[in-house]
Amino acid sequence: MRKIYVSLFLIGLIALSWTASAQQTRLSSLYKENRFLINPANAGYSEGLVGYLNYRNQWSNVQGAPTTGMLSLHTPLGKNTNIGANLVYDKTSIVSTVNAKLAYAHDIKLASDHQLTLGIGVGINHTQLNFNDAVVENPHDIILQNGNVGSTSFDMDAGLRYSWKGLLEIGIAAPHVIESIAVIQAKENKGQVTYDLSRHYSAYVGYDFWIKDKWLIAPSAMVRWLPYKTNISYDGTVKFGYKEIVWASFTWRAETGPVAGIGFKIADKFTLAYAYDFTLNGLDGNPGAPWSNEIMLGFHLDGFKKRIKKLEDDMAGMQQDNELINAKVDSLETVLNAKMDSLGNEVNGVKSDVNGLKEAHDADLDRLQKEIDDLNKAIEDVNGRMIDTNQLKGLLQQVRPYKKADGTIGMDKSDLESGYYVVIESFKSVDNAWKGVDIWKAKKRDAIIVYNDERKWFYLYSNKFDSFKLAVKEMKKTRNADVPDAWVHKYRIDAKDLEKK
Repeated sequence: MRKIYVSLFLIGLIALSWTASAQQTRLSSLYKENRFLINPANAGYSEGLVGYLNYRNQWSNVQGAPTTGMLSLHTPLGKNTNIGANLVYDKTSIVSTVNAKLAYAHDIKLASDHQLTLGIGVGINHTQLNFNDAVVENPHDIILQNGNVGSTSFDMDAGLRYSWKGLLEIGIAAPHVIESIAVIQAKENKGQVTYDLSRHYSAYVGYDFWIKDKWLIAPSAMVRWLPYKTNISYDGTVKFGYKEIVWASFTWRAETGPVAGIGFKIADKFTLAYAYDFTLNGLDGNPGAPWSNEIMLGFHLDGFKKRIKKLEDDMAGMQQDNELINAKVDSLETVLNAKMDSLGNEVNGVKSDVNGLKEAHDADLDRLQKEIDDLNKAIEDVNGRMIDTNQLKGLLQQVRPYKKADGTIGMDKSDLESGYYVVIESFKSVDNAWKGVDIWKAKKRDAIIVYNDERKWFYLYSNKFDSFKLAVKEMKKTRNADVPDAWVHKYRIDAKDLEKK
């Protein structure tokens, strides 16, 4: 509120002009947490449904200073499609503005780990002069008959965003790209003012440095400018965080001074943050520094992109298991076909003998029946084996990696001992398998590396168990605590040995 001593409509024009130059673009000290506020190309960047509610009280100790409420939602909609919505309400003295936009962003994969996103936001901007809120000397001023008058115009934002590995981000945005004009008409055509939306430009760059995947140091910078004005506004921010659970930030804003921020997660899905602006230079030449407060509440729900990645990983593991099963089936089929061929040859020989030797007919039939029974028993025995020992002899080897003098990785190999093992994971490279052993040791669990020379894969096995029951017990423990699809590999042991155990 402010006292008005001249024509209220003229004062409305002055307030509107000041608002147009100072508050047309949403001002937030927590934009680093919700960059969708400053660039429509940031819609869907968090790979899930994200929502934020901000309230900002700017220059809290100045009468009639701006207060702003901001609501935003955005989410991925498809593999390369993202959508969002922003609603901003701003009130400065007797001037209030509502800006509502829907945003669309499209991802373009430039190369591995490199992505470009183009975004656009379209909507409306409604500006209103609230004469009913004015405090005047003459309450009978004829201009008060206007009450509240306003106008709505079309508005559009555009932006692009480049990201690398989710660590580096560079963004450029142009709010109010079409520079629409709203005409506010006084009642009975006793005057009018125009509210011109001016095209702005902003650029953002930031990088996240993670230390041991726990500690975060994230410097960033932002520049804002109008194409027809010489003044440039810029911020520099450093954010410190721990496991995305709690963080604190320090910003230096060139026009006003420092900004301090703090935030933390609540129940893993919600975020609460607060920022305080220290205005060091006063306002409009007046002594005494006004301050600003901003609070933000957000939520984040995992989206389908993370679920798709998990499904892809699960399918890759299932494919590896299927390949191993197919190899076992092929081995058993080879043995079975060989025995069937042998049986066919013997039957043909017996038939030939029967035709020539009638006297030995009964004896030959008995012998043949016995051979058939023995063969069926042998076939059942083959089917009862998990893995054929002749086919796998020397195929699996235990690997002990070591660092060579030149920095490369060498391997000592030896035949894998027969026994029961829990299969934990599979890797294409020995380096990753070696890291897997270290991770397992950090959990105080024993593991070895096994190499399949035919498939050229490295597997992470538990230490050998002499008992099938002990191996199954270890498998259940592993499934419950670490690897849901762990399984027992009975290597070079007959089914009869299993029954003895």
